[in-house]
Amino acid sequence: MWDREKFIAALGCEKELRELVNREIPERTRLLVERVLGIAVATQLEVEAYFDSLTLLGPIRLPQLEHLVEADVFDYAARYVRLVSPTGSLSRQFIT
Repeated sequence: MWDREKFIAALGCEKELRELVNREIPERTRLLVERVLGIAVATQLEVEAYFDSLTLLGPIRLPQLEHLVEADVFDYAARYVRLVSPTGSLSRQFIT
């Protein structure tokens, strides 16, 4: 399927997508994530609140989840990731 057709199909199921995104996450699911990934329920709620509060595109800062990321990822980001500010200037800042 071409991208255009995918977008048209997605527009046709907008109501279902909104219901999927806005549904309540069951407590059992939260407990499973806590058991399998080691992310406490309170931390899951903090992360969701953080994403809900975002209004602009930019780096995502989630220090409460850094323990899940391999050190190589941080090294790669420090070496190769560049951010462009709204003024057009480059920055090497990634995760602080």
